[in-house]
Amino acid sequence: MAIIRVLLGLIMLAAFAGAQQPSEINFEELHRSNPTPTFDHGYVAAWDVKQLHSVTLYAPDGHETFSVTSLKLPDATRTDTPISVAMDTDGTSAMAYRAQNGRRSGFAMLDNNGNQIRVIETEPYKPSQVCFGPDHSIWTYGDQWSPADTLEHDFLIFHHYSPNGKLIGAYVPRSTLPAWDGPGIDQLAAPFIGHWRLRASKDRIGAAFNLGGPRQLWVELDFNGELKGQWSFTESLSGWVMPAAFDSKGILYGMHGTHENHHDGIWILDKRTGVWTPAPSLPGGHLLGADGVRLVYEKGDTLRWTPGVSTELLESAAVTAP
Repeated sequence: MAIIRVLLGLIMLAAFAGAQQPSEINFEELHRSNPTPTFDHGYVAAWDVKQLHSVTLYAPDGHETFSVTSLKLPDATRTDTPISVAMDTDGTSAMAYRAQNGRRSGFAMLDNNGNQIRVIETEPYKPSQVCFGPDHSIWTYGDQWSPADTLEHDFLIFHHYSPNGKLIGAYVPRSTLPAWDGPGIDQLAAPFIGHWRLRASKDRIGAAFNLGGPRQLWVELDFNGELKGQWSFTESLSGWVMPAAFDSKGILYGMHGTHENHHDGIWILDKRTGVWTPAPSLPGGHLLGADGVRLVYEKGDTLRWTPGVSTELLESAAVTAP
């Protein structure tokens, strides 16, 4: 009987937690972010790449904490505005940068007041995206350049660092991923400012890449750096899907749209078939990311949390990774 009472208590707690969803929080002037703001662990980074060239961070209660226009390097020179920002659960942030000198790249760690904790210089590897793992370690993806400022033919795309900035490992050769189909130099792992392109679930890292033109690629690797899968998809006249949320269970959600209707629904990636599947039970709108298993939408200055996809749909669509 005691076990039954405990189980009933847990069920009631779960029901109570569910009753708190959805929730809404207002983030002052979030609508001014250009490009799309970055959501991570309840925190938000709003971008300005047209006027001040800055990134402004907001705490989970919606208030502004600090802004960054550049980062200070160990030799007292400064970087340009960060190109990717990740926030950990305690408000610590990691900011990938490429310095005014093109041969200075890396990422910086800042506390929740905006004070720099440390700078990790990574040349000749140039991180383009950064995220925190569940163990507070830091993952990046990027590209690598020669001393002659030419892109290396092959290099390890993903790097993994300890919380104090020590390199743990580097993984996934560029040659194992599809060739770049766009004009000019390979831009697969080039900088992408705003939103996010790299996230961690409870047991893996997920990354979104552009293969040139309408072709997109989603890649997953485990925390040992082993490539678990890659899925490519192509925009068409009938519509497109942009990866928009990678939740703690490893479910990938995307915003679907057409040329007539920019955002007409939320879809999920069926990793068994590599096909995006509509999720009509989910509300449409501007999806910023996942917070655990909940989805986070933006409307103006307001973020809205809603439950993710149902268990039944998960089982029928096989959307979890192998």
